[in-house]
Amino acid sequence: MPQGAACPRTRFRNAFGDCGTAPVAYAMKDLNYALELAAEADIDAAGADLVKAWFDEAVESGLGERYPPVVATLVDHKQST
Repeated sequence: MPQGAACPRTRFRNAFGDCGTAPVAYAMKDLNYALELAAEADIDAAGADLVKAWFDEAVESGLGERYPPVVATLVDHKQST
């Protein structure tokens, strides 16, 4: 969504201008709940573990308040180095 464009009514614009449903740091809370449930049910959640690793890196890099697709910038950076 272009900078300054209106967000859909169901979404908000954060301080970075991202239009999204929740920042990475908030989405991590739900992801952690899902990982706990998977562990309790003895379910392999390798994909969710990978997402958590990327979310952790996003938070550590100061991107925790950005909309989750910002993780793609971390992936791109890793691939280019």
